[in-house]
Amino acid sequence: MIGSVLLILALVLLVTTAYAGISAAPWIPTRRSDIRRLLASANIQKGETVVDLGCGDGRLVIAADTMFGAHGIGYEISLIQYLHAQWNRWRAHAKNTEIRYKSLFAADLARADVVLVFLMARVYDRLRPKLERELKPGARVIVEAWPIPGWEPAKTEKPEGRLTVYTYVRPPRPTRSSS
Repeated sequence: MIGSVLLILALVLLVTTAYAGISAAPWIPTRRSDIRRLLASANIQKGETVVDLGCGDGRLVIAADTMFGAHGIGYEISLIQYLHAQWNRWRAHAKNTEIRYKSLFAADLARADVVLVFLMARVYDRLRPKLERELKPGARVIVEAWPIPGWEPAKTEKPEGRLTVYTYVRPPRPTRSSS
């Protein structure tokens, strides 16, 4: 009986991890030494909302909370990483951090001041319209590794031996002229 339960639990954990890797990206954690650099690129201000799409172990949203005073929200669909992020949140006493077991495509980005993205480039064709539709003007999108096609970064950082970080700023929505 216990063996069957453990086998089922192991299968659930593996299936959700595989699904996360296939649907958006496998878990590749941001180096601890890059966390401050990445978050500093976003110019995070106290009280802002920072959303990490595919937050893995939650290290970025937890750091946004504990280092910058932001409200962090992480979205994760790998059950292993979701539980790991919850544990890390608890250990860090990150009271302004939420970890949600939900697809990044179901994330509500309307209140986000900063969105963190470290996903496979193949996801961008699906993600870009969501960002364009939901982000408020002035929201920053910080992307590790691959640029978003069709967007012009406000800033690009490429330290030697490190992943490139692209900073985008959501432009104001066009206003309709009354004619």
